[in-house]
Amino acid sequence: MVLGLLLHEQVHRVGLRNQYGDWVVNILVAYPIIFTTVEDYAKASPDAP
Repeated sequence: MVLGLLLHEQVHRVGLRNQYGDWVVNILVAYPIIFTTVEDYAKASPDAP
């Protein structure tokens, strides 16, 4: 559940704000739990910026 929250927060750039934030979250969070990427999740999220 916490990993999913970090994925959601990264879509809004609240998680890791450096230039490698999406990459880090993709490797450590998104791939292991649901085989997706931050970018794909942002496209599917209705409240993404």
